[in-house]
Amino acid sequence: MREDLLITLFHPVLDERVKQLMLDLKAAGHRVVCGTNAFERHYEYHVEHGEYAVFDRVHPSHLMGVAKPSAAFYEHVLQREGWSARGTFFIDDGEANVATAGAMGIRSFHYTSFPLLQRWLAENLR
Repeated sequence: MREDLLITLFHPVLDERVKQLMLDLKAAGHRVVCGTNAFERHYEYHVEHGEYAVFDRVHPSHLMGVAKPSAAFYEHVLQREGWSARGTFFIDDGEANVATAGAMGIRSFHYTSFPLLQRWLAENLR
């Protein structure tokens, strides 16, 4: 049997500050979803480790048949959630992903540091 290198080498570290921020947003009445570029085994790994539990819903690209940064990815999520672009916030560490979402009118933030994210949310969630 071939070794599954994803399982052998893939050990992401959960940022507890971001997790708590997501929980705080939910407690304040916001719906928090995850749109992720994932292939099946990658997605299963995160499900098995409970890493998607903080979200109200997960929209994985391998099940949607489209991935970020395609505008179709964001359109699919907006439609499934019943959201408008202007009423939606998007946070991602990929510049191209943020650029596409922003061009669609989604209020978007390029994640580079937790303090900058906190400041952006404080300024935009009024």
